[in-house]
Amino acid sequence: MAASKYTTHDISIACYLLMKGFNITRAEHVSGKYVFEFEDPNNDARVIALQFLSSECSIYDGHMRNLRGMLRKQRP
Repeated sequence: MAASKYTTHDISIACYLLMKGFNITRAEHVSGKYVFEFEDPNNDARVIALQFLSSECSIYDGHMRNLRGMLRKQRP
């Protein structure tokens, strides 16, 4: 039986899953998108990924994106 996998294209969710102890099995840039694949033996990665949205990590990520955008606008 094949091991369960969870795939995301979102680098922030991938980082969150790594913080939560998930093992990454693949990280690639394919056709303009990132692909991150994780071992998911208990089939709970999707639930954990959704928890990211209400976590402090998501707030941090939002502020980081805003600051990067501000800096990009200042470039000549």
